[in-house]
Amino acid sequence: MRSKKVLLILAGGGFLGQMKQIMKNLDCDDSGIYYVTAEDSTSILRSLESDKCFVMPKTTHFSTRNPFIRVKDFFRSLIKAYSIINEIKPDFIISVGSSMAIPLFLCSIKYQSKKIFIESLTRVNDLSRTGKIIYNFNLSDKFYVQWPELSQIYPKSVYRGKVL
Repeated sequence: MRSKKVLLILAGGGFLGQMKQIMKNLDCDDSGIYYVTAEDSTSILRSLESDKCFVMPKTTHFSTRNPFIRVKDFFRSLIKAYSIINEIKPDFIISVGSSMAIPLFLCSIKYQSKKIFIESLTRVNDLSRTGKIIYNFNLSDKFYVQWPELSQIYPKSVYRGKVL
């Protein structure tokens, strides 16, 4: 039986701290863990095996208001996500709040990967833009929130406590 392949979406800042906590608790052979991060966060990958690391274009540029640039950036990310998913063919994809989850989750439908989205700990009263897209379009198999109030507002979400 082959080991399960898990793709972890690593984003900077607090997202990374939350993902590190999740990584400690994964019941998975290290040989099956792969990583992806945005092109502006590659320093995250320095301590990891390089043949298991992937970099994709940034999905969102908050300083860019031009919708054409945002659409172009999204499609660049979608194309790269497709190549990453085709190479790895992951059984599971886990993201903590990262917008990179959207193209990766979309491209993984073909392989029936289980997709897990964990909304950031900082989202207390409402979901992030990424969280709203993933929740409303049912892009994940499990959608976790880290505050009980959010699970009352979003009934398809699951509250199991805080990651940190």
